[in-house]
Amino acid sequence: MATACGSQLKLPDNSTHENTSKTNSGDTFASIKKRGVITMAMDDTFPPMEYRNDKNELVGFDVDFGNAIAKERGVKAEFKPTAWDGILPEAVGAYYKKAKPDAFDVLEESFGQLPTGIAVRKGDAKLEKELAKAIQTLKDNGTFAKISIKWFGKDKSNE
Repeated sequence: MATACGSQLKLPDNSTHENTSKTNSGDTFASIKKRGVITMAMDDTFPPMEYRNDKNELVGFDVDFGNAIAKERGVKAEFKPTAWDGILPEAVGAYYKKAKPDAFDVLEESFGQLPTGIAVRKGDAKLEKELAKAIQTLKDNGTFAKISIKWFGKDKSNE
């Protein structure tokens, strides 16, 4: 899975998955649950979305939101800082759909006006469903709003 705020997303060489065929025949969510960790790639130089604080800790909206999604699904989040060139807020999903149309689906959940997207391998219907359920729960229980207010000064969860 990649969360992103950009267009020309370049995953590091070690972030490729063993199954990048046209469809995902495995159960990625079951694998995530078994490991207890969901891995998310993100740029660590794009405040307030994600960046390093003065203690060199990864912080930002995407970090808090990623941790909340992971917690909601009963796992921990692991973040893989990834260098991205040519960042445009709304374009990650479009990039994946265009660059690798047979490899990725983009979660169709609305993030309001937030420049965020989540991409998963094509055919990962269960993972998409689990992520969408987690996001909806975060909207319903107010967690999304709290994170949004923390980083943007206002609730963007219903925009």
